[in-house]
Amino acid sequence: MLTALGISAIITIPMFFILALALRVTSFPEEYLSPALLITSGSSITVAAFYSTASSNTKGWFNGSIVGFIYMLAVVIIRWCYEGGISINKDTVTMLLTGLLMGSVFGMAGLNASSLVAKYKNRRK
Repeated sequence: MLTALGISAIITIPMFFILALALRVTSFPEEYLSPALLITSGSSITVAAFYSTASSNTKGWFNGSIVGFIYMLAVVIIRWCYEGGISINKDTVTMLLTGLLMGSVFGMAGLNASSLVAKYKNRRK
């Protein structure tokens, strides 16, 4: 699970830098910033949840939801540090629930994909 969170950080950090560069260099509309950040976070959760459950045999939804929740919790904590205070509002709850849901869905997908690959390998022998 820690490896999956590390992979998500490896994906997130360069994507955030690319987004920041795009904001700096171009006239990127500010109203698209929130969806762009959500897409970046979503793609990181997708890869991390998929990776964390690809090698397991059971509980893909549980492992994926833990990974998604921890990822979004880390993002929320970094946001609180940047803002200088802790505030639990609609955005915070939405982020945490989104991480939980996306992690759960893509954790199940990773588990199913790994079982299909294993089934295909066994069939070829």
